[in-house]
Parts: sequence; structure tokens; C-alpha cells
Amino acid sequence: MSNYAELARRRLTTRWGDYGHPEDYGYDFRDFVSPYTKSACNLRADVMLILQDWASHDGLTAGGFKPVIQKHGHDPELRTNIRLKELLRRHLNLRLVDTYATNAFVFIKPGGMSSNIPTGDVARSISNFTAPEIALVRPRLVLALGSRVAKALRAAGIDCVALPHPAARISNARMDTAWHAAANAMR
Repeated sequence: MSNYAELARRRLTTRWGDYGHPEDYGYDFRDFVSPYTKSACNLRADVMLILQDWASHDGLTAGGFKPVIQKHGHDPELRTNIRLKELLRRHLNLRLVDTYATNAFVFIKPGGMSSNIPTGDVARSISNFTAPEIALVRPRLVLALGSRVAKALRAAGIDCVALPHPAARISNARMDTAWHAAANAMR
């Protein structure tokens, strides 16, 4: 896949089992592989962020349509997103817009935000979407946010730096240590 628009169209026209699309919930992200990319679509980025997944069925139906999510591709008031932006700024001197960010799993999972996605489905999404995104962007550094994402990327032969997910309930010191190591990988 040599063109980002083609990859976004592929996501939009692909259906796997019970998995949905943001468009099924009233959002319009058809120009993106992952809605998160809307705020971080720097195709020349040195740093690529890969989170596990964007949303769940229960999460999208409970709160209804949120214009702020349509505008940014994520909820900028969500603590996880605030923390991610702070970590990027403090350790890599980057804003989210300076990166390319996407999700390893590009569909909407059934259930709640903590619902499990079978490992094979994450691997399939990486093969069909994330790996081609990495090939397009060609970042110097791929940051995998969460151990599950890191394991899935490495299983696909993708070199990455594993970081705790910004929502991880770990000490700030431990989080800073991990991000400091990522900053050193950039040098």
C-alpha cells in the first residue's frame, strides 16, 4: 500500500466480525486509518506512536456523539491524552502534532474500553494497517504504548520501543524512566 488515502479507504471498507467503525457511531474519520491520527498525521514524523485501540462500543454509545472527538480524533480532556502529551513534551520536546499516531487495532471493539481483543485480531490489524502506515511514514522511532502493543509489533517483525501506556497505574518516576530511555533512543 503506497498511498495513505488508499489505506484509509481499505479500513473503511473492511469488516471483521463484530467490530465496528467510528462511522457506525456517527463520526466521520473516513480519511484516516485511525481517528487518533487526525491530530497527529505528520507523514514525515521522526516519532510514531502506536496505541492499542481507539474506542469500544459501550464507550461510544454511553456518551453519545462528542463534537470534540470529531474535531480532534480523540478526547483532549481525557487524562490519558493529557498525560501522553505531557510525556511527549517533557521527554521528547514534541507536541502530538509533531508525531504520527495510530492504533494497532483500527476497529471499534464490542463491550467496554477494557474489553479484550484477541491477539490474532490485533496481529491481523497490524499486518493490514499498522505495518503499511509505518512503511509510509518511515519514522526513526516507533513507540509502542503498552506491553501488548509492543509484543504484537515485535511478533510482526517491527522494531519498537516499549513504553507503559499513559493510562498505566505506575509511579511517575517509573513512567519518566521509560520515557527517558525512549528519548535516548532518539539520539
